[in-house]
Amino acid sequence: MNGALWSFIASSGYQIFGLLIFVVLSHALTPVDFGIMAIAIVFIEILSTVVRMGMMESVIREKELAEDTVNTVFWVTLFVGLFFSVSVYLFSATAAVIFDMPVLENVLKVLSFLPLVHALGTVHEGLLLRDYQFKSLAFRTLIATSVSGVLAIALAMNDFGVYSLVVQRVLSVVILTSSLWYYVRWFPQPVFSFIEAKNLSFAGFPVMMTALVGVARYKVVDVFVGMFLGPAAVGYLHLAGKLHDFIFQFALKPILDVSLTTFSKLQDHQEELNKAYHRLVQFCSVMAFPAFLGLAVLAPGLIEFVFGDQWEHSVLLTQIFCLASLSSTLNYFFRPLMLAVGEGVLVLRVGLLHLALTTISVFIASQISIVAVLVGHLIVSSLLTIIIVWITQRKVGVQISQLVRDLLPSVVSAVIMALLLLIIRLFIEDTLGVVMLTSLLVVLGGLFYVSGLFLLFPNFVKQVKESFLPTVLERFKKGS
Repeated sequence: MNGALWSFIASSGYQIFGLLIFVVLSHALTPVDFGIMAIAIVFIEILSTVVRMGMMESVIREKELAEDTVNTVFWVTLFVGLFFSVSVYLFSATAAVIFDMPVLENVLKVLSFLPLVHALGTVHEGLLLRDYQFKSLAFRTLIATSVSGVLAIALAMNDFGVYSLVVQRVLSVVILTSSLWYYVRWFPQPVFSFIEAKNLSFAGFPVMMTALVGVARYKVVDVFVGMFLGPAAVGYLHLAGKLHDFIFQFALKPILDVSLTTFSKLQDHQEELNKAYHRLVQFCSVMAFPAFLGLAVLAPGLIEFVFGDQWEHSVLLTQIFCLASLSSTLNYFFRPLMLAVGEGVLVLRVGLLHLALTTISVFIASQISIVAVLVGHLIVSSLLTIIIVWITQRKVGVQISQLVRDLLPSVVSAVIMALLLLIIRLFIEDTLGVVMLTSLLVVLGGLFYVSGLFLLFPNFVKQVKESFLPTVLERFKKGS
């Protein structure tokens, strides 16, 4: 519980500080600047995922960690990181030609050493996580986010353009890695075992592939949109994704963080496992559905007020993103549930299917418009939800009818809330300022949603209270 709390503090702090910094930067920079940076980061994040080769997880899960193993992990990841850093530097000119963005060459050259820096911190981060040192990880994340963000703002205000974002990313990664070496006083020795390297690579390959597929699924969108629609379109998409991630952080991630542990403990008791799955999905729907639909209603006016008129094209994208997130709420639980019952290969297969569908959809839609790309995302997300629910029913015995009953109250109440807010907005948006209007709609939205649950679904409210309130009170008593 203590580790989960500090993990939540770190991720929440990152989201809050990150959003505040993004708001300031959005006024000083253009969507094109953000788009160029997003395209450059595609290569860095994919390669940084491969650099780890699933070996950090090996450091975490080993019951008795030998010194030979730790040193071997360090030298393998260091060599791979150096190779990728050199590759990015040499590929930068070609990337600039492919995307028809001359500035991309210099941006990639500056960012090219980041895979090497990520490699330097692989072992140290694994050792911290192995010892449940989430507090140290939380502090380093908050420090890196705030320091790099402040410097980026200063540079942006002095017309450094996209390079202010480049410096922000570089400084953030350097601070994160340096702090790892500070907290974990472990230094590599000239020890290397080819047998250990082979075994670790073999064991880490499925982990690496699963993580790589997850990263690639998101980054393939930036690649095709940047290639066919230009960096500005990527920038608009980046803002919509930023707002989605902010809601995800608070409405879904705290529950998802404990889901794998919860499901794993019940893997041999299918009836209890099903109950746990239904309860977690039910609770997340209560939090997520009104948040996403509420953002869809508030997006017009709010985005332009907070981020500036230059971001008006992100409004519709944010609204479509929110609609797609309603079905994605179910998709998020698929991975921890299947891993808990030993279906890791199935998770990878579904991930590859999701990547394939996303790639085809984005490639076709990016020939049309950025709106078409998000509509394609909505269709793919909905199709994947159907597939996931079908697989979950076959593998775990989850009842679809029960799942519908779990989600129906949240869906109905959130839709009623959104419709009422839209009607109110039409009548009063010309008489109130953006701040007053947004504040009023947020308050009314909460009242409408809660009232809808209590009036239309009293048994559902009672069930939620009986499922979660005793657990919270028990935890509180134990803590006190």
